[in-house]
Amino acid sequence: MNVKRLFKQLVTTPWSEKGRQMRIEQLMESIGEERDVCAAIIYARDASLGRSFSGNEAKDADRIAARLEGREIILPADRS
Repeated sequence: MNVKRLFKQLVTTPWSEKGRQMRIEQLMESIGEERDVCAAIIYARDASLGRSFSGNEAKDADRIAARLEGREIILPADRS
């Protein structure tokens, strides 16, 4: 991890839009899933904790929810 990225993580709150974006990227790197799968995990966790979303994040979450309902993507826990 480079110093610039580490510093950025230190000054960005994890529940902000930028912080969520960084957490999604980090999860993509660690579990090797596509962005929408990782975003679904992050959005679901933050929603369950009562955190609010920006307008862009809400639209993205709705789009991902539609993909999940249409079975275009499957979460890792739902795979057999």
